[in-house]
Amino acid sequence: MKKFWGILALVALSGVPAMAQSPTPGLEVGGGYTLRVYTSPFTAQRLFMNGWNGTAEYGIKRWLSAAVDFDGAYADTGLNGRYSIYTAMIGPQIYPLGHRKFTLFGHVLVGGGYARYRLPASGGFPITTTGSDSRTYEAGGGLEYARNSRWTIRLVEADYEGSKFFNSGGTSYSNYKYRFTIIYHFSKK
Repeated sequence: MKKFWGILALVALSGVPAMAQSPTPGLEVGGGYTLRVYTSPFTAQRLFMNGWNGTAEYGIKRWLSAAVDFDGAYADTGLNGRYSIYTAMIGPQIYPLGHRKFTLFGHVLVGGGYARYRLPASGGFPITTTGSDSRTYEAGGGLEYARNSRWTIRLVEADYEGSKFFNSGGTSYSNYKYRFTIIYHFSKK
């Protein structure tokens, strides 16, 4: 175990000289596909929701950015209803080894969200729509590939999100999000 921590420290320290050379990104915006795995509080089933994401980020230092994240995801379960979830969050995004051709990043974001559940008309009962808002938080990270000085592809991003939609009892329902995003850099400092 000591060898593992020693190798990890050596890899982290080897990135310090490169951080001094890597430019600090200016403003970046991006968008892409989101797969959200959500546990429904109504049916306790796990839903796989498809959707979109949008992100904006401003580089503060070579290893730190302020990030804003928006997303929406949808699932239609037929007679069990249609789910929609939207979130907006903000927080720090950290690049522990600076910006390179392949760049690791991590973030912790906080904000709010809105969820809607729509049950179709069935058996003489009318359409029922229920909405709920919640404070949300998200922690995760991923790997980016710099195609050139203007375009970056976020190859993989995996996040854990906590929220309390449709629940007055205080139980937090966990969401897992997997994303693929294309990012455009307006400028570099």
